[in-house]
Amino acid sequence: NKRKALCSPSSEDMLQYVLEQFVLMHEKYIADKSKLVQGVTMGSSSSKLIEVRYSALDENPLETVKEIYRTLELNPDGFPIVEKTVKSYLEQLKGFKTNDFKPLPRALKALVKRHWRLGFLDFGYDFEDE
Repeated sequence: NKRKALCSPSSEDMLQYVLEQFVLMHEKYIADKSKLVQGVTMGSSSSKLIEVRYSALDENPLETVKEIYRTLELNPDGFPIVEKTVKSYLEQLKGFKTNDFKPLPRALKALVKRHWRLGFLDFGYDFEDE
């Protein structure tokens, strides 16, 4: 007995929604990011924001967390406690495998790149076609 909503979205509607949501989130993030950056005093190395690539966190998580702590000028005396916790957590993740997805079809990949172009560029991702 399968339940149905009165109006189920089509695959095309869901795709369009996802594409549009990223654009909206990206625009909001960029607007809010500029407010954070404006709050940083000139000459100060203190920052209220750090952007971290997933690949950096995935490849070298402990060093990435250290860099986050340093950049945000968090309590340096407290880092050994954080380091111990991070190391313990990483030990639990040994053997964990991330999901392995098949590549997007060429037309869908082109559609995503067209809609999310500014996001790719703003975050420094390679935008060249493969």
